[in-house]
Amino acid sequence: MYRGIDIFSETNVVNWKEVKNSGIQIVYIKATEGVSYVNPIMISQYNGAKSAGLQVGFYHFASTNSMIAQYNHFMSTINGYNQDLKPCLDYEINNANYSFINQFMAQNSNLIFYSYHYIADNCGLPTSKIWIAEPGTSPVTTKGYVGIQYSWTEKVNGITNTDVDMSLFDNSVLNNSNNPITNPVFIIQSQLNVMTKAGLVTDGIMGPKTISKIKQFQQIVGITIDGIWGPECANATSKIYSMPLCGIPYRQPIPTRLIQFRMGIAIDGIYWTQTEASVKRWQSANGLVPDGIFGPLSWGKLLS
Repeated sequence: MYRGIDIFSETNVVNWKEVKNSGIQIVYIKATEGVSYVNPIMISQYNGAKSAGLQVGFYHFASTNSMIAQYNHFMSTINGYNQDLKPCLDYEINNANYSFINQFMAQNSNLIFYSYHYIADNCGLPTSKIWIAEPGTSPVTTKGYVGIQYSWTEKVNGITNTDVDMSLFDNSVLNNSNNPITNPVFIIQSQLNVMTKAGLVTDGIMGPKTISKIKQFQQIVGITIDGIWGPECANATSKIYSMPLCGIPYRQPIPTRLIQFRMGIAIDGIYWTQTEASVKRWQSANGLVPDGIFGPLSWGKLLS
């Protein structure tokens, strides 16, 4: 069994060694929320926890927006980090959308799910995939759950002016180093399949076909074409997954170029009359209001 905490941007950690010396072994860090938010101090929290020898993982805080956009936003944000713990979907929406939950969890077998009993008990997931909230309890085992969050008001040495959530975890929370979630090439291949319908086998191998599809993506969004998935590609992906609102007379070159590619029209990065007309036809064919404005519903349909 492992004692663990979960933290977010307002958790004031002043001494990570004291955190570990207080008996904490596991730290879950909030990475993302919704389709665009990224914890601004995630990197420093990760580096601090890792430097103290703690086992570290990330969680995504769900909103009511597009499932696939949220999943991809989470995955692209945590890509490249050495994750000791399985990634987690934190779902705390009172009017639960169980379709959203099940589709999100189905994207990767390594995900675990955090929620309250009234949601978790009705979502259809096995207890071995659930980190359950049971504040006010004193568990000595996890009772078949991956973890039990038993307090929301703990005080931990090294963390000031903040109550901390405390949990008990079993071994199933630990990440399998062979799982695709830790393989950055797998994430790249998955993103290319979603954004450009690349048709790649997600094998985690940077082979000729994957490199070719990276070059195609670079050409589509108008960045350096070198077949290397570097900062330019990551920045372009972030701009797409931020779910920008595209429509006349806005000019947002990277997301507009992807829309134009997916509509099968000339790619110039300018959202004007031809693009609007193509989007309206596409929206109508996909059961959306054909208003020519590419907002969250359109992005959700395009990237699902």
